[in-house]
Amino acid sequence: MNENIYVREELQPFKDLFTFLINQNLQLTKELEKIKIQMNNQQQHFIQQTTNLQLEIDQLKQKLNQQNDHLTKLDNDQQESSNQSKQHSQLIQHRVNYLSEF
Repeated sequence: MNENIYVREELQPFKDLFTFLINQNLQLTKELEKIKIQMNNQQQHFIQQTTNLQLEIDQLKQKLNQQNDHLTKLDNDQQESSNQSKQHSQLIQHRVNYLSEF
C-alpha cells in the first residue's frame, strides 16, 4: 500500500502538467474561436464595403454614360444647326446673286 501512495506522489507532477496542458488547450481553443468570429466579422464588413463601392462605381458609370449621351446629343444638335446655317447662308447668297443680276 505504501508503494501505491509513493507511485501516486511520483505521478503528481505529470498529473499537474497534464491538467495544465488541458486547461491551456481549452483556453487556446476559446481564443481561436474568438479570432475566427472576428475574422468572419471583418470579412463580412469587407464584403459589405466592396458591395457598396461597386454600387457607387456602377452609379458613377451610369451618370458618366448619361453625360456622354447628353454631350453627344448637344454635339449632334450643334452640327445640325451649323449645317442648317450653312444651307441658309448658301440660299441667301444665291438670292443675292440672283438679285444682283437685275
